[in-house]
Amino acid sequence: AVIKATKKGTKIASAAITLLVIAFFALCVLLFIGVGLAVWLGTMMNAALAYFIVAAFYLLLIACFWGLRKKLVFPIIKDFLVRKIYD
Repeated sequence: AVIKATKKGTKIASAAITLLVIAFFALCVLLFIGVGLAVWLGTMMNAALAYFIVAAFYLLLIACFWGLRKKLVFPIIKDFLVRKIYD
């Protein structure tokens, strides 16, 4: 039973580390996309305004994510963890 629990714990830990690495790279990509979009918009309008527009877009995404966390995010995380435990 201890070996089985250790294997399951190792699977969960490795999956969590993998997801954290992927999330880090996704965050880097979003950062560069945001900066690139702000610079591009800045060529068409005031540069400071472009950065505020991009920041407002990200704030809107955060608000949507926060609003949907109980309906969408938590079930996905719970299902992932249950699958890893019973796998």
